[in-house]
Amino acid sequence: MQIHNTDNQPFLVDKPTNSSLSGSSDFASQLHKLSSMSQKTDTNSSHSVQHEQDNSIKLGSLSGKNTTVAQLLLANPQLKASTWSIIHNPIPDNNRILSKKLDDAVKPFMGTDYKDIDCYTLVVNGLKNMGVRYSGQDSLSKQLIHRAHIEGLANNAYFTGEGITEAMGKKIYTHSISRVSNIEQQSKDIFKEMQGLMKKGDILSFSLQTKGHTGVISQNQKQWTYINSGRLDHSISQNSPRHGVGEETLLSEINNWIKLAHKRNESLQITIGRLDTQKFV
Repeated sequence: MQIHNTDNQPFLVDKPTNSSLSGSSDFASQLHKLSSMSQKTDTNSSHSVQHEQDNSIKLGSLSGKNTTVAQLLLANPQLKASTWSIIHNPIPDNNRILSKKLDDAVKPFMGTDYKDIDCYTLVVNGLKNMGVRYSGQDSLSKQLIHRAHIEGLANNAYFTGEGITEAMGKKIYTHSISRVSNIEQQSKDIFKEMQGLMKKGDILSFSLQTKGHTGVISQNQKQWTYINSGRLDHSISQNSPRHGVGEETLLSEINNWIKLAHKRNESLQITIGRLDTQKFV
């Protein structure tokens, strides 16, 4: 498969065989290695499948129309039916991306429907791509469940962005809103406070009494953004799913949650967490 980045340099993977389409993690792992590619803005990019002499496939180019590997696969008659099995195939430990930043580690899942990856699972998948052991003995999930047991809570009580932050890093910023008085001004004030503290790859979580959400802070052309899975009201891409994994303007997301707090008459807690790689298991 061949996909071009912004420098128009090809990325090649071997042509998948029938057996690899049905479950080979090798092919999936090669796709996940494309996560750090930038998006190509040429709207005339080719989306056709071309078989190369070296038995690879030229799937197309990332463009304004197809901004993720998943979208290119869905547009491919040969690979369409196997898109999500390819994207979600377990990645062998020796083939993980090992990204340095969490925002890069979650980008392979852009374009995925919410029913396949919710907001917490997106962050977990990103952690896995950074080398974190999430399942099994001495894993992050075991640590979170153990903490919940000690406090007499449900097993999944700390399966949240805040739970991951406390287990794998530290809080960089917290802000509580008990009463919403001016939605627009409060959003701008909080965003301004965050600007001096946040970095790409930080975990940003929103918590009401009845609802919570988490995602990852990123940047796109110097604009602060929020990669998350949910209803995408302010996506920076025209081709993001209506309800799934995408990248939104950060200020708009803050504004949305303050509006929701006001509508539900609930207090809102905003938390930014930064991972500590020394705590990775």
